[in-house]
Formats: sequence, structure tokens, C-alpha cells
Amino acid sequence: MYINGLGERDIKNAADTDTLSAISFDREGMHLAVGDKGGRVIIFHHVELKSSRYFDYRYFSEFQSHEPEFDHLKSVELSEKINCLTFLHSSGGPGLKLLSTNDKVIKFWKIGSRTYRDVQPAKVQGQQILMPKSQVFNVNVEGKSKQQFKNCHNYNIHSLSISSDREHFISADDLTINLWNMENNWAAYNLVDIKPSETGDLSEIITYAEFNPNHSD
Repeated sequence: MYINGLGERDIKNAADTDTLSAISFDREGMHLAVGDKGGRVIIFHHVELKSSRYFDYRYFSEFQSHEPEFDHLKSVELSEKINCLTFLHSSGGPGLKLLSTNDKVIKFWKIGSRTYRDVQPAKVQGQQILMPKSQVFNVNVEGKSKQQFKNCHNYNIHSLSISSDREHFISADDLTINLWNMENNWAAYNLVDIKPSETGDLSEIITYAEFNPNHSD
């Protein structure tokens, strides 16, 4: 039975960049993140509906995660398309934390409220000096890029997964799985590499990788 839908209902009004390419729930199911071919990440949050046994997901925030890039080392263009999204488990702090990736670059995002203020300059009236006044004119929920993890995959990344201790995550492509520390973005530890010495000997590929949900080892 159809309960709810998100996004453009009429496919004729959707551009190719609007096509969804990744989706992820947080562990509690309170937030839903989707990524598209245009490099955008849109987040929805869970809302209980009054006088109904159903619930809804309403728009929460949106940000541009990736842009088209050119890899000068390998002379290839990198698409902005989001391949994978994963929420970091909440540690009791404010805001949401999210990892997103295109083919080669993983980004760590913090999503939270940002307050915009209009500050009026100081004024002099007679013998009095009127101090500057600050007034809030807008409050938005925005994503802020905190870290980038790259240069450790020769093939397109298709999987991201957070460890239960929230200190590490793994990233995987067709032939390798790498382990990253959240505080170290310049090096990764290679866990698995199934690339054969001869390309013609390739008989299997990795299609998905995930951490054990309860044990970080």
C-alpha cells in the first residue's frame, strides 16, 4: 500500500541531475538522507502525523556535497554523483554527522542550525553613544564540510560503513576495502585487496562492505 512519497512526482519535470543515486537512514530512523547525480544531499526528518497511525518525513536540510572535478594525476573527470551516504551514530552531541562520497572523494559533514544576524552600527546622538544592536533575521539548517578523505582508491567507491565506536569507517570499491580513522584524513589502512597480478585473471569483485554493528574490530 502506498503511504508516502518524496521528490518530484512527474518524471517529465525532473532533470537527469535530480535522479537519486544514494539513500540512507540514521540508526534511529529519525532522519533520511538522499543523494542525487547532481551532487546534492537532501535530508528529511521523521514527523508523527496527528490522528493517524502513519508517519511522514518532512524536508529538513539540503546542501551541495560534491562538484565536478578533474583528477590531474590520472587525467580523468570525476562526476559529482553521490555513490553512497551513511550517518554517523549519535554520541549525544548536537546536530547530525554524515559521510558522503562520489567515485573517489569522501567528505565528512556536520549538519546543524546556523543563525544569521543583522548588526546595526554604533550611533552618536548628542552626548550619547548608542551601542551596536544585533538582530536575528534568519535561522537555517546547513551542512558544513569538516574533512575530506581521498587518494586511497583506484576504483570507484561504492560502500561506506561506520564502526560501532564511531572512531573508524571503511570504504570499499570493486577490488579493495580501506579502513580510515575519523581524525586522520591523509592515510588509510588497506584491509582487503583482491586485484590479481594479471587483469585477465579477475574472477570476482567486491559489491558491498559493512562493519559489524556491535563490534568495532
